[in-house]
Amino acid sequence: MRSNIIPIMGAIKFLALAGCLALAQAEVKSWPTLDGSTREILAIDQRVVVLRCGTIGEVSKDLTFTWRKNGKPLEINHKTVMSPNTQRSTITIPPKSIYPDAEPEGTYHCMLETPAGIASSGPMIVKKGFLEAPKVEAKRHTPVEGEPFELDCPEVKAYPKPSIVWMYQLGSDPNISHTILDRRITTGPNGKLYFSNVTEEDTSDNFKYVCMASSPAVDKAVPLAAHYIIGVKKNPKTGFQPLVPQYVSKEVTAKAGDDTFLYCIFGGTPLAYPEWYYKGTDMENGPNDRVTSHNRSSGKRLLIRDTRVSDEGTYYCHVVDSQGKNTSNPINLKVVSAPTFVKKPEPKLLVAEGQDVTIPCQVQGVPKATITWTYNAQPLKSDSRVTTKPTDNASELQIKKIQKSDQGYYGCTATNENGVVYAESLVNIPSL
Repeated sequence: MRSNIIPIMGAIKFLALAGCLALAQAEVKSWPTLDGSTREILAIDQRVVVLRCGTIGEVSKDLTFTWRKNGKPLEINHKTVMSPNTQRSTITIPPKSIYPDAEPEGTYHCMLETPAGIASSGPMIVKKGFLEAPKVEAKRHTPVEGEPFELDCPEVKAYPKPSIVWMYQLGSDPNISHTILDRRITTGPNGKLYFSNVTEEDTSDNFKYVCMASSPAVDKAVPLAAHYIIGVKKNPKTGFQPLVPQYVSKEVTAKAGDDTFLYCIFGGTPLAYPEWYYKGTDMENGPNDRVTSHNRSSGKRLLIRDTRVSDEGTYYCHVVDSQGKNTSNPINLKVVSAPTFVKKPEPKLLVAEGQDVTIPCQVQGVPKATITWTYNAQPLKSDSRVTTKPTDNASELQIKKIQKSDQGYYGCTATNENGVVYAESLVNIPSL
């Protein structure tokens, strides 16, 4: 009989251990985490700023939310209102136009107190959105027929950078207008409108060329400049005109994930139709390809959709005039990127006391990202047991012989000049 008792007692202990682990797993699943994604919000005049923070996963108990701005506790008052809720928190910040001393711009984090520790959201970055439009007075021009020509569009103070579109607009009624689609006419990255050569068809006393800026910071497109081409001067030269570079990109820095244009705009008669090469390969792709010169520019722009770090290098645009003269123009493209995760902390970890724990945080970014760690929304304090092991664009958090007091939320932040990413891991040590 005695020989049978030991196995039975062992089985009972095993079942008890399994039961404790099951209870611990159920408990840790009920402890929430917060959204770690980075968000940018524009603070626009006359509009309130609304920041929202919500839990991920089921929540069965009341929780306490707090907010920080630029690393300090956010003062909640009659100007900044927080709506209470057991699973989410929302703050509303009025514009400075209503409360001149209101300062919505800054970096916000939402905090959540749980039985396991303090969870933190990813950064919510509030930036002032604006566009300082100039007073527009229409200018009148009489360029030389057949010669290259350009119309100016001033660079304005704005955030974010506005997109520029030129319209052909009736002077007496701006509602009568259309976009400019002509193989001879191209908008450059500096906002200027380039005519490869000017013809009598480009002139009018009634219609004007208007440079329009669009931005999330304004409700509708804003005019920045207006020009009439009221006539053309007789050109003493006839026939062939040598090619003249109007705008040719040289050194271009692009951000990964954005759409990038490289420019090769030449003026002259007849028109030049550039050909594009990269690493010796002709970029004569179709209009739906990721990299293509087919973008309504007659080859004067090379479009790189969803730019990648691998797109970096030297591109060449070749133009040939009607006399057979070939011009090759090198354009150096550099690609930078905000950090993105290659390997990020698991949202929730259930570990046994005394176990060694490693939490990875690996990113890719150009330039190299700086990685920092937090514990329960405070800078992590390293000691003989808790250490970080940094390498290029990566860091490992190592905890030796983890203790019950190590339980909580561990956050990894990766930052470079192009952006920031955040992720955190809830580490739970069950009591057995």
